[in-house]
Amino acid sequence: MPNTTVPLLVSRRLLTAFITWCYLWGTVAGIAVLTYPPRTYIGTDLIITVAWGVILLASSTIAVIGVLTRRYALEWAACYAIAAGIALYAYLSWGSVPGSLGSIPRAAILTGLIGVPLARGTSLAIEDYMARTAKIARRGGRAASERDANG
Repeated sequence: MPNTTVPLLVSRRLLTAFITWCYLWGTVAGIAVLTYPPRTYIGTDLIITVAWGVILLASSTIAVIGVLTRRYALEWAACYAIAAGIALYAYLSWGSVPGSLGSIPRAAILTGLIGVPLARGTSLAIEDYMARTAKIARRGGRAASERDANG
């Protein structure tokens, strides 16, 4: 019988490396915007820029730690903050559109990109819930939602 677990382990390792790599780029973006804030933003826009830089730096770093330590609750919680950081940057990008229609592609890509960490975070949250429910069931108990539904 062929060993089918080896390709699965390799693909999990590659997926983990890829996810970590993506979060690291979020960390780099946060560091870059805090170190070299765009000169085009002043006043409130500069405050929003610093805010999304801090959010992206902190949440991406937490997500990396979550992936590397296999603490997926850290990662899924960080995903929602990453989405918020990207949303702030998208907001700023859409604000640039009236002055430069060339900003539309960046703003559109960022708006679509908000869904990626939201989907990842939600997927991990569902997996976490299912694992907790299965653990409770193995112990002979019922999940809280099941108790609530059945009285």
